[in-house]
Amino acid sequence: MAAKVEDSGFDYESMDPTEWKEQDHYEVLGLGKERHLASREDIRKAYRKLVLQYHPDKTNTKEETVANAEGIFGCIKKAYDILYDPKTRAAFDSVDPTFDDTIPPKEKEIFFEIFGPVFQRNTRWSNTQPVPLLGDADSSYEDVDQFYSFWYNFDSWREFSYLDKEDSKKGEDREERRWLEKQNKADRQQRKKEEMTRLRLLVDNAYNSDPRVKRFKEEEKKNKEEQKRIKEELQKQKEQEKEKERQEALEKQRMEQMEKEAISKAEMEVARKEREAKKKEVRAKRKAFRTLCKERNYFCKTEEVPVQRMSDLEFLCDSLTPEELESLTETLKGLSIEDGNDIFIKKVNDERDRIEESQRRMATQQGSGVTFDNTSTDYDNWENEEMEVLVKAVNLYPPGTVKRWDTILDYLKLHKPDTKKTTKQVIKQVKNLQKSDKSLKEVEEQQVFKRFEQEHLNKLQTQAGITERIEDKGIKITRVERPWTQDEQKLLENGLRRHPSSDPRRWDNISDLIPTRTKRECLARFKELIDRVKAKHTLI
Repeated sequence: MAAKVEDSGFDYESMDPTEWKEQDHYEVLGLGKERHLASREDIRKAYRKLVLQYHPDKTNTKEETVANAEGIFGCIKKAYDILYDPKTRAAFDSVDPTFDDTIPPKEKEIFFEIFGPVFQRNTRWSNTQPVPLLGDADSSYEDVDQFYSFWYNFDSWREFSYLDKEDSKKGEDREERRWLEKQNKADRQQRKKEEMTRLRLLVDNAYNSDPRVKRFKEEEKKNKEEQKRIKEELQKQKEQEKEKERQEALEKQRMEQMEKEAISKAEMEVARKEREAKKKEVRAKRKAFRTLCKERNYFCKTEEVPVQRMSDLEFLCDSLTPEELESLTETLKGLSIEDGNDIFIKKVNDERDRIEESQRRMATQQGSGVTFDNTSTDYDNWENEEMEVLVKAVNLYPPGTVKRWDTILDYLKLHKPDTKKTTKQVIKQVKNLQKSDKSLKEVEEQQVFKRFEQEHLNKLQTQAGITERIEDKGIKITRVERPWTQDEQKLLENGLRRHPSSDPRRWDNISDLIPTRTKRECLARFKELIDRVKAKHTLI
């Protein structure tokens, strides 16, 4: 029996049954190499073999004396009881004295050689089987991710009840047993916490040293940058498409606007041509009428043609419509001078009466108190030339001029040396003009016309004047144009607003808007209105 003890290589005689917690039970049963891999059958066979060798009855039967035989068998029996029971065996395996709990430091050079075996030996503590291993440098991202996810959530069955200092069952009463169990439980929790900290440190060191993790992070970073670049390119492409659509919309809008402007321009051109044609027709009919009158000696019974007949001719040209003028021309063609004279004079008188009646109605509606007749009232025997010079002087020397009235009187005497007027008469005459509600410019125009009529009898091209009498002061004013209707005045004002002075074809465009007026008439009317405003401010 002693020889067999020597062959096993384990010193059974040195075992102390009271120190069973300090003994390696696998070595006691002769399973030092198999250890936690040994099955229950292996444990049972090893125990039976040792029983045949070390049971006290067997030693007495063979009359062999073995020192401390009872103690040796007690240790063997204790080792068997602990290892054969799965619960107590797990408690002993948790504190296996041969297990290496050390954690390697961070190592990147020989990572797999160092950390691979460490993870391999710690797989025995996992409740979940099989346990994913570390792998190699060619492991996929999914395998590496699964490995670290498993180990960061490692479920260990390792527990440390084997290291309890006191057996709670040995308590004398229930309170003592509870107190011992409480102390043992606290020690177990502390050791479990330290174990989990150890495993976490192992996983952290491996994760921070793993070259695959670094490579995957770099690849992930590149993928994110690439995705960001693609996203930015897509966003830029969308913005470019939106900008392109906006530009196309603007271009379409511009083309539509150009098309509308072209259509409007074409319509305006057609309208202009129609107006030009109408004006041309009017001029042709007027020319035909003038030619007829000139060939018939203006239907005068005497060889000498009076200036008034020429004025009447122009008056009819401006007052009658093209149709009326054409009808009158056809009527006069087949008549003699004597018969044509009567019709000519009758037509002039009828047209004058019609215009005066129209102006009278307008004056009555406006409450101006202006009536019209063919008589004139003088202003303290002021001659026409004196009135003309006075109006010019008033416009030339506005209010604020030093010694204004003396200066105006000197101007009057300079151009009319034979005048007998005084400063008081000049002031009175100007005030009378202010009360007449007519601008000085209108008076000036009529006086200029009178002088023009006297000096250029053979070139007279203006129409006969329509007389107006202002009741309160009785000034006789000759209008050189047929009156403007309200519709014509509105068209003129709209044209002035639409076409600024910077437009080189301003008056051509304005005259196109007023079919019944020529460019010269529009310009004259504008100047008349400007002079009226200036004269009114001058006389205030």
